[in-house]
Amino acid sequence: MMTIELNDISYAIDNRTIFQHVNGRLDGGCMIALTGPSGCGKTSLLNIASLLCKPSAGDVVVDGAGTSHWNDRKRRLFWKNKASFIYQDYGLIDDETVLYNLTFKRGFLQSKKTKMPRRLSDLLAETGMLNRVNETAAVLSGGEKQRIAIVRALWKRSAYIFADEPTASLDAANRKMVVDLLKSAVRKGACVVVSTHDLELANVCDQVIDLSQ
Repeated sequence: MMTIELNDISYAIDNRTIFQHVNGRLDGGCMIALTGPSGCGKTSLLNIASLLCKPSAGDVVVDGAGTSHWNDRKRRLFWKNKASFIYQDYGLIDDETVLYNLTFKRGFLQSKKTKMPRRLSDLLAETGMLNRVNETAAVLSGGEKQRIAIVRALWKRSAYIFADEPTASLDAANRKMVVDLLKSAVRKGACVVVSTHDLELANVCDQVIDLSQ
């Protein structure tokens, strides 16, 4: 089974301890919430679990392999082959089209013989964004940008999805859509890890790691 294990993880910045001795198991087919007050290190722990950041102590074990001695190449392979990210600031390039932000390919559908992949068109239709693919990301609202970020993460079919405050600043309708999409990924076997202040989101997760304790 796909699993990320957090083994006695501690993290400090400039000799200031952010958190220490955190343990947890992040399994495929589960949604895990990282919770706690502002400044407690939710995003830092998310970045450590996703190998974007190294802990001050402890080890992250991915699918049975310790990562403390992984070089940059091994980390990049993990991100490429197994991970997707949903950033709090959406991670979109504002002056590029929605389609480019999803595919990172210019002229993706310029040929009349080229059709949009069925899964991508289905996700865009489900999020109400199918007719916006040729617009630049700059004209989208915050909720629309979040939907595109979610589509990009889900289309990749990653084993692990890491989401930083995915429901922050969303209205009720967009919030429900984001939660439903993340849960659909879980039902298909993905491990979804979210850092969040949203107690309602935390309550629908299968596991909560509370950094305030």
